[in-house]
Amino acid sequence: MKFKRFKYAALAAAVVASAAIVPALDSSAATAGWKQDKAGRWWYQKADGTYAQKEFINGYWLRGNGYWDLGKKSKWHQDAKGWWFGYDDASWYGKQSWWKINGKWYCFDQKGYAVTDGFVKGYYLNDDGIYDERLPRYGWHQQKTGDNAGKWWYGKDGQNYVANGWYKIDGMTYYFDEDGWLYTWRVAEIDGVVYGFNSVGTAKEYTAVTPAETIAATLKFELTEENMLDAAQDMNDVLVMYTAPGTTKNMKFNGKTKTITHVESGDDAYIAVDGEPLVDYVARVVKAGSFEVTGSGNVQKLLEKIEFVADNAESKSYNYSITINGVEFTKFRFNGSVDAINFTAEGNNYTGIVDLDGNTAYILTDITGTDAFAVLNEAGVISDASVQKPAHPWWQ
Repeated sequence: MKFKRFKYAALAAAVVASAAIVPALDSSAATAGWKQDKAGRWWYQKADGTYAQKEFINGYWLRGNGYWDLGKKSKWHQDAKGWWFGYDDASWYGKQSWWKINGKWYCFDQKGYAVTDGFVKGYYLNDDGIYDERLPRYGWHQQKTGDNAGKWWYGKDGQNYVANGWYKIDGMTYYFDEDGWLYTWRVAEIDGVVYGFNSVGTAKEYTAVTPAETIAATLKFELTEENMLDAAQDMNDVLVMYTAPGTTKNMKFNGKTKTITHVESGDDAYIAVDGEPLVDYVARVVKAGSFEVTGSGNVQKLLEKIEFVADNAESKSYNYSITINGVEFTKFRFNGSVDAINFTAEGNNYTGIVDLDGNTAYILTDITGTDAFAVLNEAGVISDASVQKPAHPWWQ
């Protein structure tokens, strides 16, 4: 379901209607209009014979008992940001609440503007800001099974849902694809503008970072007796990707230095410790402790292997870390299905999206003012970076 954008026709008509009448005595009890009782109190009779209560009629507020409260007249106003409803002097206006005006329900945001073409608590306000009673109440749903398991959609059922565009929902704005799935954990170009979407579908300011081709880093794994063989295999794979064939480096295990070498053997490649395959060495000698390897390597391949290792459930117990120019990056979590990465640097948690093909990371915040960024930039680890805060398309 695709909704049209905001039109002013109905609101303009409401402005004219609210300005055209003041309470006036209507002697016919059978017709709709303002009535006055013997005590001089005003009330409003509807065409069906009932009376208005807890609503505005032509700008006048009728209390719960149905009588006009003798307050000032309210009316519709428009400025550059939208429509609002209240007194001319703005001493009162609808704000962060629902109000019934001339028989129609409107909702006003925290700044006092009528919500249009959007949802509040599952209820849709149409282009003219009126609650559309024809639509069922919508809500958030997460797909539980199938190829789209874990994805979110917003609607009521298979016939009523939002799709293919931007939508305002409870004061936030989200983008849904043509099938109605919420955009999360992705960088996407929409109408010529690149947006970064986080885990809850919010379009965020982001820092686009292009790493240098090579970096000098210290890689570290923690081993326990329970995980050491899996950890050793993952460490082997990381080092194979990070180093070139024939490369010799030093590895520290529990403070003891060993020589490791990237060995190519036919179609196979592995890391050798003093000539013995790393996995075999760990199985024969190691009980528990930490691997630590320092050297330079290929960033692109390292990112690819981080994706593999950090997406591995067993790796959560490795305390896997990379230290670059004194800055330690830890707590890697990588969702390979959406190229989302989480990590910690100098006590701060970051989330981002990695384009492995383009060798670019989109960190979903402005990191250029952080100490970690300054250190990496000065060390030449980052070859380029820019902060992007795309203007929201139409809801501001």
